[in-house]
Amino acid sequence: MEISDMGKIEATILHTLGTAPGERMKADDLDFYSLLRRQADEGRLFFNQRRAIIFNTEAMGTLRQQLVETLDQELAMGVLLRFGYAQGYKDAETLEASFEWESDTDWLAAGLTLHRLGGVVHVEAQKIDFNRETGDFYMQGVWRNSYEAEEHLRCYGPAEQPICWTLIGYASGYATRFFGRELLALETACMGKGDEHCCWEIRPVTDWGAEAEPYLKALQQVNLAHQVRKAQQQAEEALQHEQLLRTIINSTPDWIFVKDQEHRYRLVNQGYANSLKMSPEAFMGKNDLELGFPEELVKGNPDKGIRGFWTDDRQVMNTGQPLVNPYDPATINGEIHIFHTIKTPLWDKEGKIWGVLAFARDITDIKQAEEANLERTRLNAFIADVGAALTQSGTLREMLQTCTEAITVHLEAAFARIWIFNPVENMLELQASAGIYTHVDGAHARVPVGKFKIGLIAQEREPHLTNDVLNDPRVGDKEWAKREGMVAFAGYPLIVEDRLVGVMAMFARKPLPESIIQTLGSVSNMVALSIDHKQVAEITAKQAIELATAAEVSSAASTILETDKLLWEVADLTKERFNLYHAHIYLLNEIGDRLNLVAGAGDVGQRMVAEGWSIPLHREHSIVAQAARTGQGIIVNDVLKHPDFLPNPLLPNTRSEMAVPMTIGEVVLGVLDVQSDQINYFTEADIFTKTILASQIASAVQNTRLFESVIEAQQEMAVVNEVLQEVSRQLDLEQLLETIYNQIKHIVSVDVFAVGLFDPSVQQINYPLIYDDNVRYEKAPGPVLPGSRTEQVLKTGEPILINRTPQELEDIKLTPESALG
Repeated sequence: MEISDMGKIEATILHTLGTAPGERMKADDLDFYSLLRRQADEGRLFFNQRRAIIFNTEAMGTLRQQLVETLDQELAMGVLLRFGYAQGYKDAETLEASFEWESDTDWLAAGLTLHRLGGVVHVEAQKIDFNRETGDFYMQGVWRNSYEAEEHLRCYGPAEQPICWTLIGYASGYATRFFGRELLALETACMGKGDEHCCWEIRPVTDWGAEAEPYLKALQQVNLAHQVRKAQQQAEEALQHEQLLRTIINSTPDWIFVKDQEHRYRLVNQGYANSLKMSPEAFMGKNDLELGFPEELVKGNPDKGIRGFWTDDRQVMNTGQPLVNPYDPATINGEIHIFHTIKTPLWDKEGKIWGVLAFARDITDIKQAEEANLERTRLNAFIADVGAALTQSGTLREMLQTCTEAITVHLEAAFARIWIFNPVENMLELQASAGIYTHVDGAHARVPVGKFKIGLIAQEREPHLTNDVLNDPRVGDKEWAKREGMVAFAGYPLIVEDRLVGVMAMFARKPLPESIIQTLGSVSNMVALSIDHKQVAEITAKQAIELATAAEVSSAASTILETDKLLWEVADLTKERFNLYHAHIYLLNEIGDRLNLVAGAGDVGQRMVAEGWSIPLHREHSIVAQAARTGQGIIVNDVLKHPDFLPNPLLPNTRSEMAVPMTIGEVVLGVLDVQSDQINYFTEADIFTKTILASQIASAVQNTRLFESVIEAQQEMAVVNEVLQEVSRQLDLEQLLETIYNQIKHIVSVDVFAVGLFDPSVQQINYPLIYDDNVRYEKAPGPVLPGSRTEQVLKTGEPILINRTPQELEDIKLTPESALG
């Protein structure tokens, strides 16, 4: 365009605005159509004397977006700020040159009017205050319907900082040209970051603080090509850095991920994605629950000691401090894995925490190895303690008690027990119990083989194992198991060379792993062997002691030649030497149908003998009678539960009893009966030693009886000799009979003595001498009664011997007549 043409345009504008050269102009006089001119033939458009072009705001928004994404936000802001600044500066210059303004304020306000007329934004100046002499300047106002804010919202959504960069640049350039000093406009509110309107202020650069520095830096003239190349280089380096970082984080099997404040994933490495058999992209925007993790792992479960993913996330984001969780459970393909997790906060440019970065390493194998090592250490300690218990010098019961205590301590059993097999009664007898139950005398103190779960283990000779006690058919009292929280049971037969020696069992409140089950199996073999060795040792030691005691008792008895004295001495010695509750001796009567108590230990034994205590040989419920009938030793180790026990009020504390026959060859002379105040006191070994003792007692009794019979025969021969001598001297029959009676009384205890002389001529018996209890009386002659013992003697010429017990004699009311009849 030629200068002459521009002059024509200016004249036309002035004419249109209604002002003539030399007239003063007001800001409100500016009119859009008056400022707009078009040269149709040349296709050119002029606005405010300068060529203009029309673009829609979406195109400007796209250009703006391309600048941001190509140059980065900082460079794009600088371009747009300088673009606006240049336009504002030139407009102020043009308006100054084109019009005579009524006042400086009109010239200043004309810039606002021109921006509004151009459709850029609706401007409202709320305050204008300036003084050219002092250099003070302050202007404040509102922008409504900013095209720049609208386009930013369309492309990006709400921003965090003001974004009307061209408007800020325009206001800064126009005000600077107007005032002649560097002024800077800044937004204090912006519709582009969610505010209702854009609010702005214009001040001298020196009046602003640090908030102005980014804008001042952006307004500086730069080599854009250089900046673009630099930005591209930085972008390439950033891309390379990102690719390197991505390669690094994807090369590790550890989990690396980023979550935002809502626990939604923003970054996930390939290792994490592979573990869940997903792609990293499938994680984006989802939280842990949406990925399928159990709620208690995500939100935590204090009762189980689970902190929870989100609890840790929130702690990191609330405190701003890193967090280390050395035991962080997570599910992979339905299985629990343990992770060592480190979480650290992520900060934005404003210093706010927007998320959390996590590094998680699967340490399941390490934990399992540690737990296995701890388990091995624990089981080795258990085996060592059991081994020490099995080699201790205490009693069998003490040894087994220590074993049960080791089970409860090392294997965390609720309680553990060991029974010993009693082959005599086919019974399992509880010897040791530890844990919540320590007594050995309850309902399970004696368990018959084949009864209940313990008896079935003994009968089947197979372990019984379960980690589901409540559904185990062999657990009878399921209410008890539920109440006590029982979960597992393990019971093992104790077997040595196919011989059952007992049962070992335990209950636990948590499942038993295979390692404990195998260890218990090995320990059960150790316990079985130790029980067998201990029993053999105890039996051997006990037999040695008891055999020595039996020899001592036998030796003491061998010096006694009177049967009664012998038996009393043996009863006392047996009780004392064998540490028994009581001992007494029964002898079979001459008829062989009754066992008479002839001696007993202590005062109790004397009272029982004095009371004439006896037992019929064929009494069904009698241990003593059974021993005499069978010729075998009998043991009852819990008399209160045995039907053949005959209680005696003089022996109220009897709990175990053993009866052993006193035999010579196959002939039973009597029974040695011994009693203990302890349950399960006697064993098969006791039968062996007591049988030897009983045989020695029987021999001693036979010897004393033989000695007594010899003495008695000698005494009788002396009486016979004396009677024969008296017969040779006496001619009087009555005197002779008196002498015989008196001699017989010295060797025999006589209650009734009678002499009858048979007269065959009259078939009568005369009675020259009759004594009844040492009182003589007369009896008239009488006939021989048919079937009487007198008739039998007269016919056979053989004597008759009749033995009766004191009770029988009492029952028949013995008289001279009954004795002779």
